[in-house]
Amino acid sequence: MEALKSNEFFVDHFNHLSEQMDLCKTVTGKHRKYVENFLLEQGIQDIGEIDDFVKKEYRNKIINDANLSDRQKVYYKNTLELFQLYYLLPFYPFIKKYVIDNEYFQRTPKNKLAAFLMERDIDAPEKIDYDLRKQYQKYLKNTVAKSKILEYLKVLDQVKLNFIKKEKEENLFEYGILTYKNEKLFLLYHPDYEIAKTFYYIRDKEELLFDFSINTSAVMKRQIFKMLNHILLEITDWHERRQRFLIPLKKFYQFCRTAKIADIEQITKTEIDQYKMSLRKEGKIRIDADIQIVDHIRKYLFLNAKETNWDANAWYMERFHFAFDRMNPSNPVVKIEFNLIENEEHRAFFKEYMRYLIGITQEALQNIRCQYYSILDFLKYCESYKIKISYITNKNVKMYISYLDKKDVIPATYNRTLIAVFSFLKYMESRKRIPKIEISLEYYLKKELYSHHDRSVSLEDQIKILTKLSLFPMHLRLMYLHLWCIGLRVNEVCTITADAYEWDGETAWFRIYQNKMKAEKKVPIPRALYILMDQYIRQMERKEKDYVFQTKNGNPYKTATLVCQMQRYLDKAGISKEEFHFKSHDFRHTMATSFYVNGTSIQAIRDYLGHKTEEMTKAYIDYIPQQIREKNKLYFADQRNELSYLERGDKR
Repeated sequence: MEALKSNEFFVDHFNHLSEQMDLCKTVTGKHRKYVENFLLEQGIQDIGEIDDFVKKEYRNKIINDANLSDRQKVYYKNTLELFQLYYLLPFYPFIKKYVIDNEYFQRTPKNKLAAFLMERDIDAPEKIDYDLRKQYQKYLKNTVAKSKILEYLKVLDQVKLNFIKKEKEENLFEYGILTYKNEKLFLLYHPDYEIAKTFYYIRDKEELLFDFSINTSAVMKRQIFKMLNHILLEITDWHERRQRFLIPLKKFYQFCRTAKIADIEQITKTEIDQYKMSLRKEGKIRIDADIQIVDHIRKYLFLNAKETNWDANAWYMERFHFAFDRMNPSNPVVKIEFNLIENEEHRAFFKEYMRYLIGITQEALQNIRCQYYSILDFLKYCESYKIKISYITNKNVKMYISYLDKKDVIPATYNRTLIAVFSFLKYMESRKRIPKIEISLEYYLKKELYSHHDRSVSLEDQIKILTKLSLFPMHLRLMYLHLWCIGLRVNEVCTITADAYEWDGETAWFRIYQNKMKAEKKVPIPRALYILMDQYIRQMERKEKDYVFQTKNGNPYKTATLVCQMQRYLDKAGISKEEFHFKSHDFRHTMATSFYVNGTSIQAIRDYLGHKTEEMTKAYIDYIPQQIREKNKLYFADQRNELSYLERGDKR
């Protein structure tokens, strides 16, 4: 009786399993019978009980079955998944829609993916993420040939991308925004389809993972995320985005986790040097390119903070809206860094004073930059001698003055440095940050004696350049003529605007704002130069306030760029650096000297060059001793000016 009951139980479950297998119409005959017998042998009474272990046992059976031919083994190997697929498919409409019904997928890869997803109860495409992809990759390694793994993985990726595309089409204004979550972020599955699809053909998908679930500084993780999101939205060239930004950003993120960087805006020079060293140890050949990401991320964070982060170790001047007379567009102060100072208290004092100079005073940024370097040198001196600023003494200050006095610098540089340091200390004293300094600055200042250097360009060199000028690009020809014809400062040449030229019917005029003098000047210029510039401005379609000579993004030429380009084209023209070293300021000396030699008064030269004092103008007139000697010769060559002649005249 018991045996009969047991047999009935077996038959009932056999019939149940058989009915489930009937759902798969593609496997019949001996093939189906083989699978059925295996399942019953394993005690599987319901297809829903099939798991990875059962599949593994089935594959082992196939491999070791001597009764099967090699062709049958290949054909039978994945059959178990087919029965599982057709049994579970009605419960997973998403898999049917996005996987099985996709006519572009080959049958075997999509059947395998469908079975994998159903076995793990993935009932919505939102559940497809990086971790599931890794599981599928591991699953494929055990179930398909190594050469087929990438092909099968692509089907999973395409399913996810197709879903992202559909969601974006249906929710144009609500979908595709990346928000920070304390979890893994896989760029291939970015919610914006246009961004996500650009990563489809990247072979090493691991580089697309940014793991924000790791236990590390929450501030640092959010900073990396902000930069990452900015890169994805703003850098459209996929090659540049990957090589210059994404790969370096991931490397830097890994370093920050290892080095326990809590706040990227507080990173120090020592930590940046450690990052460089880690790149060298990895054998990276793009160290200079990869290290730029540190500056990129600090700049982005500083410029885009809701409120100015005065505590940051790098301030980018682009954030501030300075008055025009405080800036020099052709040689701008881009940033001010404090990470060279290791002592936190000294950094805090330094930031406080620089904030005062930038925000309260109206000093030009160039002057502030000079003070910055002077104070930086002073603070590094204090660190080297373990002097704490908050406890600084008069003796410490005198030691620094002595140190500065021994340096090989001219009196003007010495005085400028000392004034900057004393201004810093007096400010700190007024803020009750340091003890009172009872030292008279005036006592230590040095007398500045001017040493004249003849810098005029010889007539021979002038002619040599002019004869070769036709070989230069048009913008360099015209920029050179402004140096040669008007004696402009190089930064003035770089910042000429299209409305600088005037014609009153008789005379051509040139007007420019002198950043150094904080004043505008207007001077007559050769008519030929006016005509050339008028044609060039029309040709380049410059508007009134546009820079005449500009970069691709509309910014003014940088002074260093002009000098480098001039020297390069001089070399090309056969005028080597050894033969003639191009120095833009030499032409200003040339102009002043030429005016003076031809009888122009010092006052007129002063006004033309835009100097404040006649003494400054005299410094630009070269060969004065030689000219005095020549004037003397001419004077005494006239007998009427001889002393003996004058004495005879007196007697008469």
